[in-house]
Amino acid sequence: MRHRPGGLQRHQGRGRHRGLHRAGGQGRGILTPARGAGPAGPAFPVSRGVGAVVVAVIRFDLSIPHATSLKEKRRVVSSIMEKARSRFGVAAAEVGSQDLWQRAEVGMALVSPALHHAREMAAKVVAFVESHFEGEVCRAEVEIL
Repeated sequence: MRHRPGGLQRHQGRGRHRGLHRAGGQGRGILTPARGAGPAGPAFPVSRGVGAVVVAVIRFDLSIPHATSLKEKRRVVSSIMEKARSRFGVAAAEVGSQDLWQRAEVGMALVSPALHHAREMAAKVVAFVESHFEGEVCRAEVEIL
């Protein structure tokens, strides 16, 4: 199938997803969600108290005084993010100071079913980063959602 600029790309012989329809039914229109899936809320019931989800967000301000290039900084930051991912299963990303060689802002998040477990795991992640990072951890903030 050839690419049509401005059109929805899909496999040959297939229509659009069953949950989408064209607004107004004419022209190239905007694809909108089907009836029943509007902004009024989720399409499934949400129970309170059962299956609670606690999210811990950790933000690190890091200093890498020995870095002489963005490539070296990226190596150091990627290394600690990958170690934390493999050890604790956290989601991690560089969230700020991307253009500075010797500074990094890294965000990590983890999900837990219990508040005490989320706090405990966040404390372990902070201790791990502080002990395994090649540079200096200037600040670590933990926020529980």
